[in-house]
Amino acid sequence: VEVASASKPYTLNHTPYTLNSTPYSLLPTPSSIIAILLLSFVQSLSAQSDTLTLPEVQVSADKSVQVFSTAAIHRPDTALQLLNSMGTGAEVLPQMGFFLKTYGSGSLATSAFRGTGANHSTVVWNGFNIKNPMNGVIDYSLFPMGLSDDVALFDGGGSSLYGNGAIGGTLMLNDRLSFDEEFRTRLSLSGGSFSDYRQSAALHFAKKRTASNLKLWNQTARNDFPVEPDRHRQENAKLRHSGISQANRFRLNARNELGSFFWYQDVTRQIPPSRTEVNTHAQQDDQVLRAGARWNNRQQ
Repeated sequence: VEVASASKPYTLNHTPYTLNSTPYSLLPTPSSIIAILLLSFVQSLSAQSDTLTLPEVQVSADKSVQVFSTAAIHRPDTALQLLNSMGTGAEVLPQMGFFLKTYGSGSLATSAFRGTGANHSTVVWNGFNIKNPMNGVIDYSLFPMGLSDDVALFDGGGSSLYGNGAIGGTLMLNDRLSFDEEFRTRLSLSGGSFSDYRQSAALHFAKKRTASNLKLWNQTARNDFPVEPDRHRQENAKLRHSGISQANRFRLNARNELGSFFWYQDVTRQIPPSRTEVNTHAQQDDQVLRAGARWNNRQQ
């Protein structure tokens, strides 16, 4: 028996659909361009109406006053300054409350301001940094206080105005010349133990437009103190320290002034041996010549 089946084909009729879209152009029309230009012009007019032109302003001041206004300033009082007119920085600064590491009269004396090292302080003389350029360390025993009219110590970070790294403190040594005093002199003599003798002299002369001063300083010492335990005399410890300073001030007119300053010192120090060292008769010589000039111009 054969069974045959036939299948009738089916046809799916799809009706096509067409999406008609109207194309849009991205190019601006003339009306839009005119509207944008008008809007930009209105905004520029409103911005110009709010702009004010200020006149030029110049602000000038002494930079040292601005920096040091926040730092602590220490000056020796009149009694201390008069009493220590024969002393050096190694002897005056400790009496102002600052710690110095010293190795005896006339020997090396370095600073330790506010816990900083010896290279974190500096000395400024009439605006010039006279810090040792070789090792950056200052020996305060080489600065006679009697050779400066104004002594001030600035501590804190603001004192770094006259040198980077001077975060501990700055010792300021300045010559102050006045046109008021006509003639003034000063003579000082002192003597101490172990043949420590000092002499100083100062002369100040002033007129209406000229002022000048001259200062001399000298110190000699044997430093032959007894050394324990056998109390023998210290050997090779002599000191000779002499110096001269001179400053001038000239008033040219109401707005201009000229100034000059000069400082020379000669120091000879014997370096004593330690208790376990053979005396080699070591000696250190320091000769320093400093000079400068200043011109002050007042705008008003």
